[in-house]
Amino acid sequence: MHLGADIGGTKTNLALVEAHAPQELVFEDHVSSRAFPDLVTMVRAFLNMSGLTARTACLAVPGPVFRGRAELTNLNWICVEKEIAQALGLQSVRLINDLVATALGIDLLPVSDVVTLHAGKTVNEPELGQVRAVIAPGTGLGEAFCVHNGDSWLVRPGEGGHAAWAPRNLDDADLWNFLFERDGYVDVESVCSGTGVYNLWQWLSARQRGDEDPSLSEAIRAAADPTRVIMDAVDTSERCRLAVLAVVDHLANEACDVAVRLLPTGGIYLAGGLPPRLLPFLRSERFERRYLGHPTLGHVHHSVPVRVVINPKAALLGTVANVPRAGL
Repeated sequence: MHLGADIGGTKTNLALVEAHAPQELVFEDHVSSRAFPDLVTMVRAFLNMSGLTARTACLAVPGPVFRGRAELTNLNWICVEKEIAQALGLQSVRLINDLVATALGIDLLPVSDVVTLHAGKTVNEPELGQVRAVIAPGTGLGEAFCVHNGDSWLVRPGEGGHAAWAPRNLDDADLWNFLFERDGYVDVESVCSGTGVYNLWQWLSARQRGDEDPSLSEAIRAAADPTRVIMDAVDTSERCRLAVLAVVDHLANEACDVAVRLLPTGGIYLAGGLPPRLLPFLRSERFERRYLGHPTLGHVHHSVPVRVVINPKAALLGTVANVPRAGL
């Protein structure tokens, strides 16, 4: 039996598969990541609940992986392949970046799980050297890119979510100042993620923008997951709706920037936990206007497709399909 897990800053999806049929999930569950002190405790609880035994594992983690070791972003966990294998009695464990897993999982999804926002200039078959980009806002923001080698996509992880964020207008400049005074650094993730939704709401609250019932404001500040409360209130709170629309704007801007950095004619894929919830806003003229609005290279963006992965299990599929050969 092979174990796959997509570990996020908020929740983790886990599954067990037979090595000979990696796309057929034998047992799966999702849990709150922060309910566990470390990865080993979480995986052990999952295996105990399943009543099954795994021999190998591929674990997608939110953060860079170097020589089998990862310090997880948005979780205070340090993960080491050999230590996890020893603690759980597994023959082999492989850690991969969660965006690598997402990129590997995209082509395993049915066509109906990918929604096109901007068609661009598509080709029937990927071309040698063609680039594909993945932008995945969840709790944080992950990014990766793929290059086609003629047979398959070679995935390279990145940490673009932690690149410095630059304002585009006076409102952005005020937001940058607000976040910089509080945090001392403003990265793209600060405005383009689930955490960004709450950051934008806090900025709007500080500037007294958008009507909102005081009881809702108190509930948001007191919530263990304020982003969820904000997202659930977009139809009743003007401030919550403004916060979500602002994140959509910043996501469009980031897609615009990625398009000119990488020229990903194989498409930009918006994945992760946030885009499916933002889909009604992403399928709007507002998003496309921002994405296509580059002052000098708009023709590039017209050529580059943008798609949304609406299946939240893309990364999990990428891990269970990545069956380690050792021990099998």
